[in-house]
Amino acid sequence: RQDGYSVGMVTYVRDVARLSFRTLYGYQKFLMLTDDEINDMAEYLRYWSILRQCCGTQMSYAWRVELEGKNNTQVHLYTRPVQRHSLWYSACENYDIDDIENSFLQTRVVQDILRVGLKDTLLLRPSGRDPPLDGSYCRRYNQATKELNLDFNQPIPPDFKGEEP
Repeated sequence: RQDGYSVGMVTYVRDVARLSFRTLYGYQKFLMLTDDEINDMAEYLRYWSILRQCCGTQMSYAWRVELEGKNNTQVHLYTRPVQRHSLWYSACENYDIDDIENSFLQTRVVQDILRVGLKDTLLLRPSGRDPPLDGSYCRRYNQATKELNLDFNQPIPPDFKGEEP
């Protein structure tokens, strides 16, 4: 109990980093979620966690550097070096980003969000600075980053058209 609040459950950042969306299962009983509900949330977070690192204005530094064609044998996360074997390395080059984005959009959680009319919610974005995902946003953003060297938090310029796949 601190500052008038009771803390019912704590998760350490190192565990979230190591276990990713799987830490969600530790909350099932605490949040009183059914197996179906927790599995739906895990499906949503599995795809969102990839999109968060590999797409949009706040993509991982390592992926942005790689898209820009800079030397990516050793990039830095703050002051720590991040190498390809590290848990902190996003491995975005291994994903078909269109497939991940479309799989995310087909999750039960996203379909329920859309069904109730929340088309502009933050839950449909890789970050609060990106527009809602539409099935091709990540490809367009990555292409713009590659061609225009977009900076962290920089949106796609309105006049950028990009190429179709």
